[in-house]
Amino acid sequence: MRINCNNYNSKDIIRFIRENSGKTQTSFAKDLNKTRGWTAKAERGEIKISFDDFLKILEINDIDMTLSSEKKK
Repeated sequence: MRINCNNYNSKDIIRFIRENSGKTQTSFAKDLNKTRGWTAKAERGEIKISFDDFLKILEINDIDMTLSSEKKK
């Protein structure tokens, strides 16, 4: 799975990951020891996800994160 995160909000990225992993909000939350309500709020942008939780989401769903930088002239 490859996502150019510059083009999306965090809520859209979380929903994209969940939907493409084939999980319901409940099963996605359970994997993270969270509630379904937490997933729903994250997908609506009502809560901020910690970077640690984001890394856990990537790990649980077997997603590699790559960071790159282009030097501006």
